[in-house]
Amino acid sequence: MPDKVLVVDDDLGARETLSRALLDEGFQCVAVEDAKQALDELRRDGFDAVAADIRLPGMSGFELIEHIHALPTEPAVIVITGFGSEQSAVTALRMGATDYLTKPIRLDQFVAAVRHAIEKRHASITAKDYQRTLERELRQKTQEVEMTFLSTVKALVVTLEARDKFTINHSKAVSQCATTIGKMLLLSQDELKELQLAGLLHDIGKVGVRDAVLTKTSSLTPEEFEEVKAHSTIGERIIKPVARFKNIARDIRHHHESFDGNGYPDRLSGTEIPLGARILAVADCYDAMVSARSYRGPHSVQAALDMIEHGAGSQFDPEVVSVFLERSRVFGVERAKVLVADDESSMREFLAEALSREGYQVILAKDGEEAVSKAEAERPALAILDARMPRMDGLQALRALRKTYPGLPVILFSGFSDLASGSGLLATDVPFLTKPIELSVLYAEVRKALAGAG
Repeated sequence: MPDKVLVVDDDLGARETLSRALLDEGFQCVAVEDAKQALDELRRDGFDAVAADIRLPGMSGFELIEHIHALPTEPAVIVITGFGSEQSAVTALRMGATDYLTKPIRLDQFVAAVRHAIEKRHASITAKDYQRTLERELRQKTQEVEMTFLSTVKALVVTLEARDKFTINHSKAVSQCATTIGKMLLLSQDELKELQLAGLLHDIGKVGVRDAVLTKTSSLTPEEFEEVKAHSTIGERIIKPVARFKNIARDIRHHHESFDGNGYPDRLSGTEIPLGARILAVADCYDAMVSARSYRGPHSVQAALDMIEHGAGSQFDPEVVSVFLERSRVFGVERAKVLVADDESSMREFLAEALSREGYQVILAKDGEEAVSKAEAERPALAILDARMPRMDGLQALRALRKTYPGLPVILFSGFSDLASGSGLLATDVPFLTKPIELSVLYAEVRKALAGAG
């Protein structure tokens, strides 16, 4: 398609002469006598170039150039005038005109100027398109690298928690708890996504802490405690290289700061501590208290809530504690109905006896189909499912239960330790236990799941 040029000149003779010269050279051409008509044409149709006189009735050529720059498809501009001066030429070129011609204009010079301006415009558009393509490809490659990095780090979290049976599912629970608090504090979707990831990755720095220290059953020495404290800065260094995760790295660094300034690593206080880190501090401490550790059993939900409340203003941000307690006060958890599904009768009996001993009402199912059917009849408060069962496995049962009962908390378990990462459970809110199941860990996970459901 021929390039299209708009000629703007209040002199009828000049308009016709310039238009004829362009038409003879194969251009499409439209000619108008003032800037208002020119803008109407430009808004109605696309042009590759505008050749405009400076002196026009109503609106000057310079004012017209300013309006042209605001158009989405900006054409090239050639300024023509019968009253040329060095100052007006400089002004025109500074405003983005490609060329400046004075009357009387040689027609071959005019056509060459128009052709040059259009070629320059096409080259600029091509360069911009190429730049946008490169930027799009770079963003895509960056996202792919980031996703690979994130998947690797998440897998590292699973491996890290597997080193200590007492911290299984800790990061997932902290992530879920922190995100719930963030929603109550009306954080944006982007902030919630960052908080969710920060919760999953907050302890990644413990890869730099020796197993003997992490699993020690007695009190830590001052040197060992310093080694444990270093995990927050190690975690920051692991995550920080990804520019998009800078806020996540920051929150990981500061999630052990105290509201009164007595925390670590930087002894920040009050609102000097990033909000994400203040939220993580509450979620992390709560989950640690209601979970078993190598050196103690789990605290009850009520005891943990009381300790969180006691720490408001000293260890924790009072506002964060307030919304956390509003969400987390749970009563009557001990008498909840728990559905257990496993195709191995010995495992069903083991779990039934253990949970009954803690005061829970236990409903048993031998496979996923029976679990779904009994859930319909019994309406349990929690389902504990073997991930691998005949007829309908735990993952299928999970999906079926969540479809009918979206808020039902579920715990999955299996004798295959790699099943969690392989089935994508790491990205969900579903706790995962590996056989043989440590009872203190089971009790803690059940208590947390029921507390979250409350």
